[in-house]
Amino acid sequence: MLRVKTILLFVFLLIVVPTIMAQRATEFEMELGARSSDLVQPTSFYTTVKLSRWLNPYFAYTFGGGFSRSTLNRIDFIPNRTAVYSVYSNPTNLFATTGLKLATPTFRNIGLMSDIDFMFAPIPFSLASITASTYDRPFPHPPATSRVYSRIVYTRFNPSYNIQLSAFYTLDREWRLAIGVGFGNYNPLNTYYRAVINDIRLSDYLRLRPERMNFSVFVRFSILSF
Repeated sequence: MLRVKTILLFVFLLIVVPTIMAQRATEFEMELGARSSDLVQPTSFYTTVKLSRWLNPYFAYTFGGGFSRSTLNRIDFIPNRTAVYSVYSNPTNLFATTGLKLATPTFRNIGLMSDIDFMFAPIPFSLASITASTYDRPFPHPPATSRVYSRIVYTRFNPSYNIQLSAFYTLDREWRLAIGVGFGNYNPLNTYYRAVINDIRLSDYLRLRPERMNFSVFVRFSILSF
């Protein structure tokens, strides 16, 4: 049921909204931010580029994309095995986004803005790898043998949402600078959460899916074109 609602919302944002109102202005924006969650590696970083079409001074629809980068470094994360399993990775994920943007009237060029975005991976496949090592002498001496196991993982498009609130400053009606906070359920370690490598389901041993919402802080630069 939740998946059906998500698909319907995506169709509404992407098709219906653009056709019911005329475009007033276009805004091109770049956003840099950091997310924090309760994953095994709690912090990730992201960059987003979006195009916003303002239908009036207070309402716009947006679409764009970006990438996130996180870190996953764990040694000997599987107990009671003859080999020592480790994962050293910096997962980098592409994502697409579409949504709505709401703005308040400005006072001395300062205003508030809210973004509601639906995110998904346009390419639902990604590579995950782990390393299995055996030792002649106790760990952490150098391993006697070491082998890397890799697998292409179907990520199921990693659908998620993101809600942001920011304060912005407009300069000469064309440039905007915004800083803000957000929350959502995007999972930057989704590839490893869904991975089964060498008959090992990594999510059985590592927290690879957030149990609570993640929080983010960001800075955004944008150019307005009328």
